[in-house]
Amino acid sequence: MTKNGLRGFAAGLIIATFILSYVYYFQSDRTDASQNDTITESDIENYALEHDLVILTEEEFKNLNVEKEQTKEDKKKEDKKKEDKKEEPKEEEEVVKVNFEISPGMSTDDVASKLHESKLIKKKSDFTNYIKKNKLESAIKAESYKLNSEMTVEEIAKIVTK
Repeated sequence: MTKNGLRGFAAGLIIATFILSYVYYFQSDRTDASQNDTITESDIENYALEHDLVILTEEEFKNLNVEKEQTKEDKKKEDKKKEDKKEEPKEEEEVVKVNFEISPGMSTDDVASKLHESKLIKKKSDFTNYIKKNKLESAIKAESYKLNSEMTVEEIAKIVTK
């Protein structure tokens, strides 16, 4: 586009703006909105009825909020009671005592699997993660150990890595 073409386009935009402004401000049949659109209380009530809405006074609204807060507090108390009931000691599990043997060439995962099968640990990953975290993979000795299910993963690890 040349300079003259661009100038002509700009002039056309300016002229169009003036024409539209004139029509908007001087030719439109606008009425003053504040005179015709006063909202009455009955208008609000009719609107609420048509749209299934409820109108509350400020006092009713505050009472509902208070009830809502009380309901939340009651629910928290009930949840806490449920948690307390869950924490009550159940019948103790049977203590498993095992003469545990680690064979030469067993990996950490193999030892963890065997410990889990013997019901000395609950999860294999707990044992393997502890051994790897403390860099004890090469410290596991191939021997026979006396272990029981009351021992923690840390205690078992200390025994098999002496």
